[in-house]
Amino acid sequence: MRKAKLGVLISAETDAALRDYARRHGMSIGEATDKLLGRALFGSLDEGTEAMLLPEIRKAVRQETAREVRDQTNHLLNAQTNRIAVLLVTAGREAAAAHRLAYEVLDYLTSDPQYAQERDKEAMLAAGKRFTGQHLAREATNGNGDK
Repeated sequence: MRKAKLGVLISAETDAALRDYARRHGMSIGEATDKLLGRALFGSLDEGTEAMLLPEIRKAVRQETAREVRDQTNHLLNAQTNRIAVLLVTAGREAAAAHRLAYEVLDYLTSDPQYAQERDKEAMLAAGKRFTGQHLAREATNGNGDK
């Protein structure tokens, strides 16, 4: 590579830093100047290239970040959905047991099965169709709760 001679006036601090750099790296002042000046000039050209690539880099980072967040969120949502399903099934079982227990207690306390049955039917009507075992089972199989 062809070399050119260049005369440059620099500050005393820059001269001291340049001489220190050359000494630490075991090179002449000219070699150190060439290396540092070249690095500075070509680095500024790289900044121009970076500016051109910045939109693509930004787009790639956003896509990767969105994918990672989506993957982590899906895992957590699936876990929560399963937890809620278990809680609903448990609550349904406990509600059915409580309903049966209430019927049995009423029957025992009144010694009148007919009266207990009537109160049981009234309670079922008051709760509505949505709270019957058949309706809840149908909702669970449909998965959307419609009907």
